[in-house]
Amino acid sequence: MFLGFLIDFANIYSDAGLPNADAGGLTTNIKNLVFGAAGVLALYFLITAGFKYVTSGGNAEETKKAGQTIVFACLGLFLILSSYAIITWVFRIGTE
Repeated sequence: MFLGFLIDFANIYSDAGLPNADAGGLTTNIKNLVFGAAGVLALYFLITAGFKYVTSGGNAEETKKAGQTIVFACLGLFLILSSYAIITWVFRIGTE
């Protein structure tokens, strides 16, 4: 009885006239969401550090902190973009 329910549940999309669920599309959407959020966060840190750098008023310590944040934000953005390219390449190889 329980197994019959699972079989009916597996065909729920086709019974409703909908296309079958695509796990590959779901992983692609999640990948794009995660990398998009990481990119927005890196750009936020870059813009915030740039603002702090400009408004530091010649304070050497604040200027140094803001400069380090800019360097790390650029490094993070580079890592995000390169990892996105590598993961997209791996997904493309896996689907061929």
